[in-house]
Amino acid sequence: MRIWLRNNARYLPRFAFSGGLVVLLDFGIYSLLYLFGSSMAVANIVGMLAGLLGGFFLHKNFTFSIKKTNSRIMFGRYSVAFLVNLGIASYSLPFFHQLTHEAFFSKIATMFIAFVSNFLASRHFVFTTTKKDAYPE
Repeated sequence: MRIWLRNNARYLPRFAFSGGLVVLLDFGIYSLLYLFGSSMAVANIVGMLAGLLGGFFLHKNFTFSIKKTNSRIMFGRYSVAFLVNLGIASYSLPFFHQLTHEAFFSKIATMFIAFVSNFLASRHFVFTTTKKDAYPE
């Protein structure tokens, strides 16, 4: 556990900061579109897609500082991790709500689970570099 923390501790604050910016981007676009007459579903999809793109850019360039790689492969992995995380969040929110009957606690618990699963997927699946992923020099 100590070794894992030592190897990942420098990424956690950057991951949290980048994630916060992604949440603001997603929620901001959702709010603007909804205020200007878009349906909740369309506003949510557009906001989440903006968050997907913004999150990939921030995590690749700031959080994990990955430079020489095939971005298409990483974006494909990021998209898969995003969909898995969306599924986890979609099932954990009603689970916690049914368990506690507290919407606020349910959202916080779901966000915590999403943060942990997203960090693990990003660090160990998405933003890894191998010779196969990297462009030849």
